[in-house]
Amino acid sequence: MVAVDDDELKVLRHPIPFMAAASALPVLAAWVDADVAEPISDVLPMGRIRNVYRPLTDDGTALVDGYRPIGDAWVHTNATFAFGASLALIQAFSLAALADEHDDLSETNAAFEAAHAEDARQRWTSVTAEDRDRARWWAGAAIDPLDPASSMPLFLRHVVYPAASRDPDIFRKVARRIDAVDPIDALEADSALLDRARHIHHALVAGGQLAPTGRPDRGELHAIIEANHESRGLAPTR
Repeated sequence: MVAVDDDELKVLRHPIPFMAAASALPVLAAWVDADVAEPISDVLPMGRIRNVYRPLTDDGTALVDGYRPIGDAWVHTNATFAFGASLALIQAFSLAALADEHDDLSETNAAFEAAHAEDARQRWTSVTAEDRDRARWWAGAAIDPLDPASSMPLFLRHVVYPAASRDPDIFRKVARRIDAVDPIDALEADSALLDRARHIHHALVAGGQLAPTGRPDRGELHAIIEANHESRGLAPTR
């Protein structure tokens, strides 16, 4: 994931810089080792991906009769959250069941809106908030991802999600959020569970059980990209 205004790292759309960067990340290095895997294409970047929610009613009245998009066609969110397929399947089965219950298309549409519109809107709002806070954090804003008062979305990502591997109740709640089984705000509304996740995180930090990620910082990453680029006789990335 590269911020849209980060021109330096857009060089990762080219194979050599991309492979150099991937090989420098411990979680990916084993997967891209030349002895293990062989690329079958060039880097395939995605761009201009936007969080979009398309409301289809105005004060409860359908704006278009007989038209019922589902999944990404209705509410599109950052693909790294992987909500698209889950929501499309949930909504498709729901729409089919409602179509069996109602003979009138407008009634079917109204029932579908009542069942899913608020959830779709909340998911769009939640993902948009996390993307906004992450972009501000990357840009140097004073955001503490370990403090829910500073950014609840980043607190969930950096504290609660990692704690899930140490606590079955947190794990179930996180899994239900990720898999779109619970409402998107169910986890952040569970203050007792959030406190437990915070205590687990603090204990792991105090006990030295959070192993260093080994990820290069920005300067190191850029140096790795430059070295691989130039060692192959290519022009500097800047």
